Amino acid sequence: PDQVEARKVALEGRRRAEEERAMMAMEETKKRELEELQNRDAEMEKKLDDLRAKEKMELEKYNKSSAEWNKRQSELDTKIASMKENISNISGAISKLQEQLKSLKTKAKEDKVEFDTKEQSLLEQLNELKYSKKDLEAL
Repeated sequence: PDQVEARKVALEGRRRAEEERAMMAMEETKKRELEELQNRDAEMEKKLDDLRAKEKMELEKYNKSSAEWNKRQSELDTKIASMKENISNISGAISKLQEQLKSLKTKAKEDKVEFDTKEQSLLEQLNELKYSKKDLEAL
């Protein structure tokens, strides 16, 4: 009976040792799995951080580009407004010059008529003087 009991105790000890080894092996496996999961999680976090940083850079680049575009657009709008004002001023100056030209043409026509009239009058006076001279020479 003592031998049977000793065998039972020995078997029980082996079974417990076997269970402990199995538990320790399972714990080691779980630790490795947990470590792998933590490593994968860390990798994913790093990738996510990298993506966030890249997205932030892209957004800043877009915002800078957008600000530059808005600045250029504003500058162009200012230049266009200035050009429109210049065109308006030039159009006004052209209208004034056209009026002055019209006035000068009218004045030139009037002066020509006056010149022609005076020329005709002087020619008539000259002819009269020529006849008077001939009359005087004839005497």
